[in-house]
This record gives sequence, structure tokens and C-alpha cells, in this order.
Amino acid sequence: MIKKRLCNLFLIISLEDTVVAGALLHNPDPVQVGDHVLIFRPAYVTGKIGVVCRRESNLDTQGRNRWLIQVDLDTETIIVSLTSNDFQVINLESS
Repeated sequence: MIKKRLCNLFLIISLEDTVVAGALLHNPDPVQVGDHVLIFRPAYVTGKIGVVCRRESNLDTQGRNRWLIQVDLDTETIIVSLTSNDFQVINLESS
């Protein structure tokens, strides 16, 4: 599975569109439900590929910029709440 192979790679990100391990990174693209994302932080999911589930619904203003991201780890699947600065949208290219 492409997603699993990408999760274990060390990736170097630049500020321009870049091709990394079969993934095209875009700057800046609006986040949409279903997008695949490369996670920068927190450390326990850094470098993992996640899928955007939805925008976090929170009554305070800080919640408007947070997204719920599903991440498949080796032993479990988790949902993390991240700001858009914590990840970057990618397109997985099939080859």
C-alpha cells in the first residue's frame, strides 16, 4: 500500500511545490475532507500520512483552524486534532 510505504520515509519539505516519494506537495491549497496530508507535528506522528476527517467543531475561535486527521499507526488508528500549520496537503500519485 502506497500510504504505508510513505509513512516510514524521512521527508524533506521545501516551501515550493515538491515531489517527495511519489507525493506532490502543494502550497498553499485549501484543506478539504478526504485530503491526504503529511504531518509535521506533534512528534509521535511526524512524517506520517493522514486523512482529513473534518474541521473540528469547537465553540471557541481557536477551534475554527483545527482539523481532525485520521492516522494509521503500526498497531492502531488514531484521530489527532491539528492546526493547518501542523500538516501539508499532498496528492498521492499512483504509479
